[in-house]
Amino acid sequence: MSFITGTNLKEPSIIFIDLMNTIMFNHDRFGPNEPYLDTFQALGGTGLDTTSIHTIIDNAMSSIEADYETQYSESQGSTVPDAHIRLRQEARILNRRLSLRDRIALNLTFAFHECGWIDRLHAQSIKKLASRYRLAIISNLWGSPYFCNLVLRRTGTLQYMEAVYYSSQIKLQKPWKNIFEHACTKHNVEAEDCLMIGDNIDLDILAATRWGMQGLWLSYGRDAGSRAEKLDAVALDFPDAVEILVPGDS
Repeated sequence: MSFITGTNLKEPSIIFIDLMNTIMFNHDRFGPNEPYLDTFQALGGTGLDTTSIHTIIDNAMSSIEADYETQYSESQGSTVPDAHIRLRQEARILNRRLSLRDRIALNLTFAFHECGWIDRLHAQSIKKLASRYRLAIISNLWGSPYFCNLVLRRTGTLQYMEAVYYSSQIKLQKPWKNIFEHACTKHNVEAEDCLMIGDNIDLDILAATRWGMQGLWLSYGRDAGSRAEKLDAVALDFPDAVEILVPGDS
């Protein structure tokens, strides 16, 4: 296996890419000023008001994050916090007996606010990277992947992905070994032949390298501190990473 010019990276057989803050931005739009009710009603929901839908989503988010932090601190594999179950539980606590239509609208409201957008620069960078490497996405997504898949299709980036692995679908999540093993098995590759690109130094990069992959961290100008010596490679952002991996105008 040859080395990529100017780096210590070996040429990978496949590149796994994180989604949020790597190629997708303006996501996780959760907070007291978010127009959940407008989204809910646009998606066909009728059985909730502003106060109740904010309470349901806010409490569900708190529950998911608390569970995630607990599992992240444990040195073992984990189950994935399931957004739609938490949303339904919180609705019951408020004595809201939602119709099927309202439950679907509530789940999609959460998914819409979790999803972001892939701009033209990042879509073009993905296309360029795909001209040389096999690509797939690995993302810790809590809600339905409906809107994320829609964005991938609308921006033309889905066509360049061999697969998209969402934690909410496969019930595995970073930083645990089983999600990386799952992806390697699906693509019939060894961990050492894979490269993980992401913005989170712990969940994306050090997690992947701990299990035998190479990692390329997107720093966005941040200092890795004492962890710098553990990194295989660093780029400023995703377009910069692509220039390192596919130099020139190819």
